[in-house]
Amino acid sequence: MITMKKEKKIAPYLIFLCLLSCSSGMTKTAITLPGKIMKSVPFQDTCFIYDDSDTAKLSFIARDDEDFAYSVTAWFNTKDAFVGDEYVAAASRMERRTNIVSFDLSGKIIDRIYEAEKGERAWACYPSRDDKYLIFTSERILGLESSPLEDFAPRVTLGIIDLDTKEVITKIDSFGRLPNIKIKESPWLQGGYRFVYSMDGATQFRLEGEEQPINRLTTKAGVYIFDVASSKSSLLVPDGFSPIASPVSNQIAYEKDHCVIVMDLIDNRERVLYRYKSNETLLSKHWAPDGKSIFISYLSRSPLGELFKTSDSKLIDLGTGAEIPFKKIGMMYGS
Repeated sequence: MITMKKEKKIAPYLIFLCLLSCSSGMTKTAITLPGKIMKSVPFQDTCFIYDDSDTAKLSFIARDDEDFAYSVTAWFNTKDAFVGDEYVAAASRMERRTNIVSFDLSGKIIDRIYEAEKGERAWACYPSRDDKYLIFTSERILGLESSPLEDFAPRVTLGIIDLDTKEVITKIDSFGRLPNIKIKESPWLQGGYRFVYSMDGATQFRLEGEEQPINRLTTKAGVYIFDVASSKSSLLVPDGFSPIASPVSNQIAYEKDHCVIVMDLIDNRERVLYRYKSNETLLSKHWAPDGKSIFISYLSRSPLGELFKTSDSKLIDLGTGAEIPFKKIGMMYGS
């Protein structure tokens, strides 16, 4: 029997979220959104695009049938287009594959950025701030003779694609296992081509009666910086996890010891921005576009049981730690 040990509960579905900061005196006035926003809906293939309005003006349905399935991952930073994945079905399990592609605002494929080999599933992560590089991960589809345990915690390859030439400039096999590796929204740092990620052993799969988990960490848990030029990682924050980088400065926000902590990479100074309660589970966090605040969403468990837990969200000022009122335009959570 396989059991899963969870030291920290993780929301099963992450949704693109839309928010705006506003002062209490502006809540009845029209507010301009900070650029286009895309929102996907759980259990549906529809994506909605908002542009200077809290009503979606554009939408498209991503193809999902027995031959192809498309998923949108992230915006490019310098053009109105998305990067995502194209699942290609095949009669044989070992011939199935997932490519990395780019989409226009109608959901049509513009280009195939990475053609996966047969039996390879490649997943687009996030392009660099100037859209020069793209982080991706991939895994191999294993044959029926392989251990089924590998499907629970597959070995992951980390890759970097030069988007100008579509050349894979870095590919590191057996970089780690899922779900230990976490590359979150906004991983790219200011200056140079470096990004942050974390190795997290909170979710573990183990066989009944076995002491060692299937997805045992082979490196120390914590927040890491990956340098594209050297293709090397360095540990930044031991035992930290889920880092995101500021869009305007050399700061990162990560989680550790039930806190959201902000670190300035210029002098490595840290400060606690938010300490969540013992009955709260963080779902997501995002920098505001101006870099002056951070949005967090979380679940609050009720003493009456799991069925009565509620969701909530906050926008926290980076300078003061105070909550800022904001306008919601469609925040949703998975079950």
